[in-house]
Amino acid sequence: VALAGPLTNGFLLLLGWLLDILGIGNHQWLVFFIQCNLMLGLFNLIPAFPLDGGRIFRAFLALRLGIKKATERASSVSRLLGIGLVAAGVASLFFEAGENFNFLIIAVFLIYAARKEKGNVMYLFMKFLARKKEDLYREGVLICRQVVALESSSLKDIVKFFVPKKYHLVVVVGKDQAIKGTITEGEVIGEMLGSGPETPVGLLLGRKK
Repeated sequence: VALAGPLTNGFLLLLGWLLDILGIGNHQWLVFFIQCNLMLGLFNLIPAFPLDGGRIFRAFLALRLGIKKATERASSVSRLLGIGLVAAGVASLFFEAGENFNFLIIAVFLIYAARKEKGNVMYLFMKFLARKKEDLYREGVLICRQVVALESSSLKDIVKFFVPKKYHLVVVVGKDQAIKGTITEGEVIGEMLGSGPETPVGLLLGRKK
């Protein structure tokens, strides 16, 4: 979904270029049209929220880190880019006698959006977990991935390692590393929604037995 915006700009850019090559339409207007789509497409690919580039970057990270950690990492990158743009904006104001506010406006926008996105991470994460059951029912088959956790580990610490398109089995071990049992991703999510994210996984395992 996030790729749709940049791809649309790319398609329009190519369309404008082809029309210009074929001599169809006004040359000056087509050049302007091509430049606008190029700038919009490149700007939208910046890996910062709420731009499509930030969402693409998060989706890429989520394949390895899970949606929660990926959102936090992408939000941190957005803030760093925002801070960099603040520095560029201050320099622009200093050297151009206050004539250019663009960098500062974009910087404030990115920092605010990154902070808001990070604040919504738990809502987004719970939505992601709830959809996993739908993925399983729709696909019929999902690749299994194992996660090993101590009995004292909280459910919220375990689900951080859940990633898209994979179903997880949690192997619960004691301090002696002896296996105490196995619980499914669905059981973890159900218990977390019912008892809260701080619930120790050992307690869930005990109830299962």
